[in-house]
Amino acid sequence: MKNQYFGDKNDYRKYGLLRGLSDRGNLSSFVCWMLTKDDGSSDGRFTEYLRNASKWRGYDPELFDALHSIVVSSATRHVDACGPAGFLSRALFHTTELTDKAAERDRYFGKLASMSEGVDLVFFDPDNGLEVASCPRGAKGSAKFLYWRELAETYERGHSVLVYQHYPREERDAFTRRVAERMATELGAPSIHSFATARVLFLLAPKPRHADALRERAHAVARQWRGQISHTEHNAANNGGGMPDESATQPGDPSTAELGRALVRAELLARGAQKVEEEQHGRSIRLRVSTDGGRHQVRVRVKARGRRSRDWQARLADRDPPRTVDALETFWVFVDLATADSPTFFVVPDWWMRRDIQHHHEGYLIRHGGIRPETPESDHHKIEPYRVEKWEGQWELLGLRAD
Repeated sequence: MKNQYFGDKNDYRKYGLLRGLSDRGNLSSFVCWMLTKDDGSSDGRFTEYLRNASKWRGYDPELFDALHSIVVSSATRHVDACGPAGFLSRALFHTTELTDKAAERDRYFGKLASMSEGVDLVFFDPDNGLEVASCPRGAKGSAKFLYWRELAETYERGHSVLVYQHYPREERDAFTRRVAERMATELGAPSIHSFATARVLFLLAPKPRHADALRERAHAVARQWRGQISHTEHNAANNGGGMPDESATQPGDPSTAELGRALVRAELLARGAQKVEEEQHGRSIRLRVSTDGGRHQVRVRVKARGRRSRDWQARLADRDPPRTVDALETFWVFVDLATADSPTFFVVPDWWMRRDIQHHHEGYLIRHGGIRPETPESDHHKIEPYRVEKWEGQWELLGLRAD
């Protein structure tokens, strides 16, 4: 980061993303500016958007007004203005300037470790992004990069991490997939989220305890910043390596989960359900389905598999018995979105699915010496299609019309 960039169009999107992911401060955050000297170039001149409120203010009015006050009204271009402005709630900042010298860099990141203790999300804002082979740590120009070992050490200390990444001269989708895969491997992260803008990319690796909250916030950011920020989740093969999968949402499009629920709801009604209502269940949404004139009700958990995903994603906690006794019988409905115009549905009893998750996880641990490799603390669990194929189209279990 250079002060000359402060408040430009990329900065507006960046702060909007960080505000959205931190849920306006509900997750604590630490901003590691990786500040370098201004270079006298014209980079960072893109601030005219602040004079076009009708087009730009609506994405985040509070943030827009704060940046307008700082950049336009006060003619200030400096990261120190972030703290007093208050638009990054509960955020701490590492404002020391970073140099190319390896010894000074070691001290810089040592200070980062102590300053960020206990923080949920650490954001790195290097000039260029993640390391490249042509510029080793300590070489001239190395202050412009974040090195994998520095990112991994931060992640290992218990922080979710977000990284600014400049696009290289490479096809963007291919580059995004490649760097997301590398990040998952380097960090041992179950999933990586990418956020693409017109000029730059941001990469997020959530810790398992933050995964659900950050996934929800990522989808919210994509909706709020429609046309400016697009979101893709790259899901690693959670039970034993392999290439990352993807479940993508374009800016403003429904998420995979939202599309899955909509398709299941339509199918339920088409097969004779009188009413289908959404219920908040912790951080997830379930469907309450009424049949037989409302005399019979069941609850449905929807699991949607994206068009480019091989598996459905669940949690190990899903194998545990429900914490509270519920009079409603629960079913899982798995939907394959490979062909959204003609999706495939699998209707599975909750008791069977919990037992199946337990069975497969026990087998996985036996094959790996009793401990999950690389990410032993992870709560993620993948469900392969073969495990539920016998339940395809079993709508009669819900008291509905079957094929």
